[in-house]
Amino acid sequence: MNTTQLECFLAVAEHLNFARASEDLHITQPAVTHQINSLENEFNVKFFRRTTRSVELTQEGINFLNDARTILQSVNLAKARFSFRQAASFTHFNIGCHSVTELALLPELLKGLTEKHPNVHPVLRTVPIRALENLLENESLDVMFDYKEEKRSKSSSYHELYKAEIICALPKGHAHASDPFISKETLQSQKMILLEPHKISSILFDLQKPFALCHMPSDLYFCENFESALTLVKSGLGITMLPDIRPLRDPDICYLPLKDQTSLSYGIHYKPNRRTDVLKTFLALADEMAEKTVL
Repeated sequence: MNTTQLECFLAVAEHLNFARASEDLHITQPAVTHQINSLENEFNVKFFRRTTRSVELTQEGINFLNDARTILQSVNLAKARFSFRQAASFTHFNIGCHSVTELALLPELLKGLTEKHPNVHPVLRTVPIRALENLLENESLDVMFDYKEEKRSKSSSYHELYKAEIICALPKGHAHASDPFISKETLQSQKMILLEPHKISSILFDLQKPFALCHMPSDLYFCENFESALTLVKSGLGITMLPDIRPLRDPDICYLPLKDQTSLSYGIHYKPNRRTDVLKTFLALADEMAEKTVL
């Protein structure tokens, strides 16, 4: 299978006419017929039902339409990407986040970064934290946003942005929404929304654990990420605990400090051997962003 065969297939599928397809492609009609026959022989199916008066797509042809478009688009994008690389010099800057919410931190940073380094092309990766750690370790990432963990690999460096206190997220209109803070004793009487242990920091896990043990299973909800947990909070299903990063707060949720609170350090992880000028600029811009936010 080649791109010429796919182009011929899509042209015939669009016009349902071999003569018009050949005109669009600027090749002869016999050449179009040959490409379609070769493609059908390779897959051992008929994509078109042909008579002397009409051309129709078979069910196999209909099923193959999206595949053909996707393959051809991917090839054309790859060609364009390599052509552009030959025409202009640019550098990828790979940024890892473990939640979609964290992407809200990036627009201002990326605007400033590309203004100072016009040839930088940011690449955003949003995958689970353990996958991010592996990508950072094998240097497929330049930076990774996450909390500081003592057990994390010593081969990476850490740049703190925030001291994030552990707070509680409640539905607006909750009976305790107007309280100045919320105590662990109060939480023991509430339905709780907890995150799966392997998806969170050890500090937050230690805070969650007593509630997981003392609550009835019917009073607990478990989620894969903070976005899912906050969706359940807004639905009025319970309360969750999370580190407080002010720029990431949801205006439709009430946030209360946790009595006898603890805090997490939140920032940027990177490999020290990749501390380029671009990275230094990114860290400096991140510091400026953090300083604008009073936690």
